[in-house]
Amino acid sequence: MTAIVFAGLTIAVAAHAGALIHADAALVNSARSASLDHPALHSLMAALTRTGGSAVLILAGLVTVAALLAGRLWRAAAFVVVAAVSTTAVRWAVRAAVARPRPAEQLAPAEGWAYPSGHTTSSTLAALVAVALLLRLVDPGPRRSAGIAVVTVWAVGVGLSRVFLAVHWPTDVIGGWLLAATVVPLCAVAIRLRD
Repeated sequence: MTAIVFAGLTIAVAAHAGALIHADAALVNSARSASLDHPALHSLMAALTRTGGSAVLILAGLVTVAALLAGRLWRAAAFVVVAAVSTTAVRWAVRAAVARPRPAEQLAPAEGWAYPSGHTTSSTLAALVAVALLLRLVDPGPRRSAGIAVVTVWAVGVGLSRVFLAVHWPTDVIGGWLLAATVVPLCAVAIRLRD
């Protein structure tokens, strides 16, 4: 289902659907204004967005894979690598195909095409991988539930930070969430993570 919604959104973005473009512009302008009017909000969004950057997530991924390999959890380690490579490859392909410009008045540095949001896709990828590993490796209980809640709120927050900093349109963020939510579960099935 997420694949169908992602495909539909991608087609609408690539076609420059009028209603979508107007809604995106209105929402990003409101978010930018809120960020400018509230310095504490701006600082929070800037800090949050840094946690979804490539350097942080690549390091976290490498540490995770190393820990899984050290624990002889071969299939789980393979899942992390396959999910990361697959999601990133699809994002790059879609980004090049759609070639959507970013908002003009950005409140943080950002380069490249806008759709889908890289920070959002990568943080959602990381969160979904974490959820899959928690479900597989941690017994049900408060620790597992808390871990799932924390990574979910974090991934949503990183996505929202991209709009508040006016470096992405809201649909870029939604596209990033949907892309990761499509590819990561497929990787889990392909690797047979639940076996």
